[in-house]
Amino acid sequence: MTRNLCSLVVTIVSSLLVNRTCALPTVLEGSAPAEELANLTARQDGVDTSAIHYDFQGCDGPGQQDAVKDAWKELLMLGAAVNADIDWDAQATTDFLGSKSNNQAYQTEIQAILKNIVTWKDDGTILSWKLEVHCDDYLRHKEAACPGITKPEDEDKCGSRCWRGITFRNANGQLEVARWVPRAAAYTTDHEGDVKVAAINFCPSFFDMDGCQDRMNKNINQYPEGSDDRLNLNNYQCKGYVALHELFHINSATHRVADRVKHVHDRSIKIRGLDGRINQVLAYGPTYTRTLARWTLNTGFWVVTNADNLAQYALSVWATSQAGAYPRFPEIKDTDRPISRPTFFGTQNDNGVISQNTDPEIMGQMLGVPAEDAYDTYLREDLGCSDNGEEGSTIDPCVDDNDNPAQDLAAIPQNGEPFTTLYALLCEWELQVWWNGRSDLLCEWDVQATSGKKIWALSAI
Repeated sequence: MTRNLCSLVVTIVSSLLVNRTCALPTVLEGSAPAEELANLTARQDGVDTSAIHYDFQGCDGPGQQDAVKDAWKELLMLGAAVNADIDWDAQATTDFLGSKSNNQAYQTEIQAILKNIVTWKDDGTILSWKLEVHCDDYLRHKEAACPGITKPEDEDKCGSRCWRGITFRNANGQLEVARWVPRAAAYTTDHEGDVKVAAINFCPSFFDMDGCQDRMNKNINQYPEGSDDRLNLNNYQCKGYVALHELFHINSATHRVADRVKHVHDRSIKIRGLDGRINQVLAYGPTYTRTLARWTLNTGFWVVTNADNLAQYALSVWATSQAGAYPRFPEIKDTDRPISRPTFFGTQNDNGVISQNTDPEIMGQMLGVPAEDAYDTYLREDLGCSDNGEEGSTIDPCVDDNDNPAQDLAAIPQNGEPFTTLYALLCEWELQVWWNGRSDLLCEWDVQATSGKKIWALSAI
């Protein structure tokens, strides 16, 4: 004897059925206790292991839903580019994931997270996770005051993660918004343990971006092979990269396959800015992510918990396969000695604090933005990052706290051999304490005449 079970969640209508008042499945009496029957309101193990289906909200603009779907397919394309064992000696790996001597403790987690990308297909059934997709800036703080005098048509940009107002003092001494520049291209709220796995809001600047393959084709057609522009990763930023960055903020995509990685943040770093003060900037984009990977201690932990290091790495590997050469620019130098072309960071006469080059033209080139926007592009602020944390949490993941502190950068790039860090820091300590930070001395590798061993030593410049 059989009994027909009617599900309020899933209705399967078959053209072969005469009686459509009740749908499959049909379960044999006694074949399974009631508590073992599938609960269709919850995600099912073994079904669509990481697939998602979309729940669009506020995405009724021309082409918006198609743009998101295309970006997700590009996300999977970028994931396929890194769905293999990592070459820990490759330049892209060193640039974005740190040297193997400094990321070894987290290589397993990095590998697991990157290989998990391709499982997040967007062809899931109703049994898969639901991805709530917004295009309406649904978390905008509408009650927030605008930053000075704002035009009425721009008031919907106030209190938004999507926009930043650039202000100035007018002739009357009043603060006024000169222009609005894009802030985050998207932001994500994690819904761990829920049917709805996450909510991602895609901002207007996302829809203004090219798709990854379109961006690649333009670069190949516009820039000669081997040219700096052809090899500049800033020129390859695309919709699929943005979607991938947001995926890393979803704990089910990271923590589920890498237990020690509790959450992937938007990390920030401390640098000395144009005003001479130490500022915090988000580790976004090729320049700052490469800096995080090169100039931090315990590098593996910081890169595996910074969404953009993982996303930029995947983008760079894919771009290399398409462009025929690794997009190594913008470069972060291993030394702060004077060099022929300007560099972005230096430590001399600065007590070990990393300093930005103060030329806005150079800053703009390194960050891939207009010179007038260079200083404000990644300046850390609560609304600046794309990680909105977990639903219902009272902790802002963008605030400097114990879980997501701004990183002090080591004065010596961490791309050397094991134990390099300790001796390098001792040398820097000697330089600052015993020699008062003399500008004519520099810590660098030296070879002992007697033993031939390399050591860190003070050298005259």
